[in-house]
Amino acid sequence: MDHKTSEEVLHTAHEEVTYRNGDITNCSEQPSQIFLPQEILTRIMSYLQSLEEMARCSQISKPWLRALAGIQELNINIDFCNQNDAGAIFNFASKYFHNPSRINVRCVAPIESSSRMCDTFSNLMAGKSKCLRHFVYDANFLSFPPVNLTNGLVQCLKDATNLETLVIDHCMFESYHDILLLLMNKPQLRSLKLCNLSTLHKAEDGEAIYCSMETFHEAIASFHQLRELELLLNWHEPSPNTPAWSILFSGLKELRKLNINYIDYTGLMEIARSSLPHLQDLNLRYCQAVSIDRVIDVLHACPIHTLDVSSLQMEDDAHIKELIRIGISLVKLTIKLVGYAPLTLDLEKTYSIPTDTANLYLL
Repeated sequence: MDHKTSEEVLHTAHEEVTYRNGDITNCSEQPSQIFLPQEILTRIMSYLQSLEEMARCSQISKPWLRALAGIQELNINIDFCNQNDAGAIFNFASKYFHNPSRINVRCVAPIESSSRMCDTFSNLMAGKSKCLRHFVYDANFLSFPPVNLTNGLVQCLKDATNLETLVIDHCMFESYHDILLLLMNKPQLRSLKLCNLSTLHKAEDGEAIYCSMETFHEAIASFHQLRELELLLNWHEPSPNTPAWSILFSGLKELRKLNINYIDYTGLMEIARSSLPHLQDLNLRYCQAVSIDRVIDVLHACPIHTLDVSSLQMEDDAHIKELIRIGISLVKLTIKLVGYAPLTLDLEKTYSIPTDTANLYLL
C-alpha cells in the first residue's frame, strides 16, 4: 500500500478540485460505482476519524467531495507526525467543510507562528461562527498556540452567539481583554472549560496580568443556562473575596457540575448561601483553601451526587462518616487520608464505614 503523508494527501485532494463560476470542476469524471443519496454519503464520511481519510474519500467523485459540506463535526488533530502539515490541514478544512456545528482542535505538537499559518486558521473559523454550537481547542504545555493565531480565534468566536460548549485548554492570549472578549455574547452556553490560560502582558515581577476576579466572574455569571463549569487557572492575585463569589454563583442557578481550582472557604460559603438547586458534581481536588465545615454546609444546601475532597488531608474516618451522613444524595465520594493515596468510595455499594481506618481501603 502506498502510504502518503498528510500534506501529500490533502494537497492532492485540493489540486484535483478547483472552483469555476461557483461550480466544482476537475474532479474525477469517472462515475462512482456506488450510487447513494448525498445524505448517505455525508453520513458515511462523518464516521471517518481524520481529515486525511476524508480527503482520500473525497477524491472518489464529485458527490463524495460535496458530501464534506454537510458534515457537522470537524475533528482536527495536530501531533508530532503531522505538525508540519498543519497549514494544509487547516486549508483543506476551511475550503470544504462549510457549516460544521462542532469543531474540535487538539494539538500535542507546536504550531508555527507564521502569518500564513495564522491566516489559514482564521479562514477555518471565518463565516462559521453563527452555526457553531461546540468548539474545543485542547492543547498542552508543549503546544501553546502563537498569539497571532489566538487573536484570529478570538475575533471569530466573539460572534458565536449560538455556542453551547466552549473548551480552551492551554492557550496564550495577548491580554486579559481578549479572554473577556471571548466570553461575550454567549447566551446559550451550557458547558465552559478554561484551563491553563496565559497572557503576554506581564507585571514587573514577570507574572501574567489578569483582569479582576469580579470582572471575570461577572462575565461567566451572564451564562444563565450554564450546566458545567471548569476553571483551572493560575491566578496570582489574592483569593477572591465574598462579593466576587456572590457575583459568580448568583447567576448560575442551572449549574450541575463545578470544578474550580482556586475556590476557597468563602466560595463554598457562597455556594451554600446561593443554594444551587441542581448542583450534583463538586470537584475540590485542587483546592487547598477549603475546610470540611464549609463542605458540609454545601452538602446541606445542594443535592451533591459526586464529591471530590481529596485535597483535604483527613487524620481518620470521622470526617468521612460525617460527610456520608450529611450528604444523603452522595453516590461517589473521593477522599484522602494522611499517608494514603486518594480513594473513591462507591456509596451505592458501600453500606457501612468500618471503624478500622485500614479496612476502609478494602471496600
